[in-house]
Amino acid sequence: YGQSTKNLSHNLPSGLRASEVIKKVKNFLKIESLQEKLRKDWSAGEFRNYLGRPLNTSQQRLLISHFLQSSVAELAIIMFKDFCANHSVSPIFVIHDALIVDCDSKTAKDFLNNEEFCFNFEGFKFPATITQLG
Repeated sequence: YGQSTKNLSHNLPSGLRASEVIKKVKNFLKIESLQEKLRKDWSAGEFRNYLGRPLNTSQQRLLISHFLQSSVAELAIIMFKDFCANHSVSPIFVIHDALIVDCDSKTAKDFLNNEEFCFNFEGFKFPATITQLG
């Protein structure tokens, strides 16, 4: 998210035009209608993230960025909370979109052996990478 056309073009296979990829992603995600909704909400003093938390910015050009970043950060916390409640782990730290937990060795092995681990929210699956520290 937020990459310039120039930077994106360096990361795409040859034959793909960054401007076309960006255009298709914006169409797929309905960015124009989201931007319009966020502008209306912002003008009415009702600018909120996906989960309803109020947001504050003085720059209209950052509405989508603030909306997305706030929504994803809050969603991560909710999924981490559910994860900890449903597994034998103790949360130690949350760093942006990473959760560091303490657990017994059997639980750790079970998670490390699960190559398809996902967090779930409202029917969507979010693949996660699990790494053992220390």
